[in-house]
Amino acid sequence: MWLIFVSRRQNDWALFIITLLQVSTYISLVRSREKIRLLLNKLSKISRIFLSVRKWRLLRISVLAYYVIMFSMDLHSQIVYFSSRFREYIRYDIHHTTSVSEKLKHHFIFIIDIFWVSVVMAHVMIGTFIGYYSYVCICIKSCVDKFVLISETLISQCDYQSLLSFHEDISQVMALANEFLPYPVFINVLCNMGALFAFSYIVTFYPPDDRMVYFMEGHRIIHSLMSLFLLMIPAAGCNRALNLLQLTIKYLPGWFPQHRKALKMHIRRRLNKTFPLTLWNIYVIDEPLLISAFGTLLTYGFLLGNIKIPNN
Repeated sequence: MWLIFVSRRQNDWALFIITLLQVSTYISLVRSREKIRLLLNKLSKISRIFLSVRKWRLLRISVLAYYVIMFSMDLHSQIVYFSSRFREYIRYDIHHTTSVSEKLKHHFIFIIDIFWVSVVMAHVMIGTFIGYYSYVCICIKSCVDKFVLISETLISQCDYQSLLSFHEDISQVMALANEFLPYPVFINVLCNMGALFAFSYIVTFYPPDDRMVYFMEGHRIIHSLMSLFLLMIPAAGCNRALNLLQLTIKYLPGWFPQHRKALKMHIRRRLNKTFPLTLWNIYVIDEPLLISAFGTLLTYGFLLGNIKIPNN
């Protein structure tokens, strides 16, 4: 109602759309909660074999530290909103609008406060997913890297069955991950890119007078950057490790000529089904994709900046 009757700002609509997309992501994850638990169980079994206890604990502590930092940032953002002039400007707009009756204006103020609280809650929930996704990617990459290191020992021992068994386990993990992760990751990358562009544009061309609001927008830029890096970089590293594993399995017939026929049958059956981490099964996540995304944001920034300068 606030957006229809009172707001005249495009960033209010953008924030509303981003929140709706994040809610759709949350609904998708709730429906996939059994798969989320199953994926964690499978990763836990593999990690106990290939990761040391110290590295396993360090990984869990890192994820926990991320949760604490992101929750603190979101909580601080909420405190800044309620103590800044930005909230006073919104209240002023509501009190002086002619589109809403006097009886409903107090309700509108309450609704907009609830809306901002819901935005922060959505960020907390999505931040939890980002931590989960980063944990999954780092765990898979660490296990694959460790296995590739010991593959030479297994080859020297003519133990190709262990190689095939691990490849089968990883294939099952990646197939399960690709059943429910691509859509939430795509929406999160899209929303964080949009937020990064919007807040950077506002800070550059429309710097706020209130220092608290300026700080809040800078906080959102940092939050969006952290989210993008934590989504894209671990996933790109995981895909790179999986490609190395695929090459290791592909060259097994040359290492075991006496089992060439059986190995080729396995390779034809399994290597044709690759499960890289993707954005909604459209884009395979890698480092060039991240660079391309930032290049696109920079291009649009220069374009809008050049449009704005002549208008001034």
